Amino acid sequence: MPFRYIDFVVTGTPRSGTTYMTSLLRELGYDCTHERCFDPWHITFAEERPDARIWGDSSWLAVPYLRELPPSTRVIHVVRNPVDAINSIVSTGQLDWPHDYRTFIAHHWYGDRDWWPSKVAESGARFWHDWNAAIDSSGRVDLRIRLETACEQLAELFATIDPDHELDPDAARTISSRVPRDVNTRPHLEGCPLVTLDSLDDRSRDLARRYGYDMES
Repeated sequence: MPFRYIDFVVTGTPRSGTTYMTSLLRELGYDCTHERCFDPWHITFAEERPDARIWGDSSWLAVPYLRELPPSTRVIHVVRNPVDAINSIVSTGQLDWPHDYRTFIAHHWYGDRDWWPSKVAESGARFWHDWNAAIDSSGRVDLRIRLETACEQLAELFATIDPDHELDPDAARTISSRVPRDVNTRPHLEGCPLVTLDSLDDRSRDLARRYGYDMES
């Protein structure tokens, strides 16, 4: 089998829609895995492929390696409303559970593998901003998709990862309607401090506005 570099990578923050994008791309006929090429234990940019079908991986864990991707690999940045994303990051314990994913964040974001947040909600907001900003500063983003409008951006998505694809708008809408938004319903912890729109700092607000979100109370 031929050895081929990865064609596309979808990335963002945790709880931003990478699982949903995996399901959507699979439904659209692409070979897209979820956190198989990028996980806390290993990364891979290439593998033996059984055919010439376009393939990729959707993983928030790809962020530290974006600059190292082959020039031909397309990067899709998926973003979600910051209030929803941060609350989900906090409430699912991404920053303060004793698992390898938390250690990955502590190492690659905070720079200290043993770091633990003292104020989880505040750290969640900072992490949301910094992880997205790192994606921006990599210079590798070919397309940004908002989770809330992903189905409206299918033409842009096809043009980015598969420019030879001829989009049938009606067929695309039918296909995308088969993919539920709640494909990753990880349990949320009770009693977690929650972020509100008013509590977001100016950096996060400005970044969210740049992504097209309304940050007015």
